[in-house]
Amino acid sequence: MTAAQVDQLAPYEDELLREIARVASRVSHHELVRYQLGLEVAGFAGAGTRTPLRGGCVCLAVADGLGVRRAQAMPVAVAVELLHSVALIAADLHLDRDERNDRAALARVRGVALTLNTLDGMFSLAQVVLARLPEAGVAPEVAAACLRRFDASCLAACEGLPAYGTAPELTLDYAAAFGAPLAAGVASTALIAGADERCVDALASYGGALGALNALPSESSGFAVNAPDLAAAAVASLDGSGLDDASRSRLAAIARYLAGGAA
Repeated sequence: MTAAQVDQLAPYEDELLREIARVASRVSHHELVRYQLGLEVAGFAGAGTRTPLRGGCVCLAVADGLGVRRAQAMPVAVAVELLHSVALIAADLHLDRDERNDRAALARVRGVALTLNTLDGMFSLAQVVLARLPEAGVAPEVAAACLRRFDASCLAACEGLPAYGTAPELTLDYAAAFGAPLAAGVASTALIAGADERCVDALASYGGALGALNALPSESSGFAVNAPDLAAAAVASLDGSGLDDASRSRLAAIARYLAGGAA
């Protein structure tokens, strides 16, 4: 892994973190949202172990490659992170987990009822953020198409979860459930850029593979798929995107970075 690969996502993280914190402050249960995301919150032991914001940062990197303005790209990146956390909360409840990212799972800290309220609140907050895309100059019909993409991703994420209390089969389908929000986010970014259908579909495949790849370290090391294969699938999908060589090279480097430089 080169220094250049390490730096691909880092420049976006602080900016995205600030925007997520600002958006989360709008809701009454913001301290639970902040805890789930691993932000520092008074009264929560170990809350400073922050979840890396890889998915949202990938969306911002794709937006830069497509020439999408930050004001239009940021809501999509925020929605990706909120809905990724929704999937993680659901998985923790399904599997009755005690911990998430080296700290107690939210249900262990505040109980199942408040955890479900937080899940619903994060989903609703993501919807509100996306519904306001026209305020940033996105055409209403494009904003509606983005919302449909994210709604479908949430359905895919829910369908990919195992039955309550049962261990998941660590397959690509399970990983893809966690990749669905990022697939929707990258595709939505392409829609906002006015990309053609071929590019949108190719970037959706890229985002889905990276989203699945992003799930591997947080869910288990025992998946029946591996990081290099997912990264290779992400890189291969870029061939059909119609992006210029420099943009494809940069996005390929991100895929390899997320795979630990192994791909």
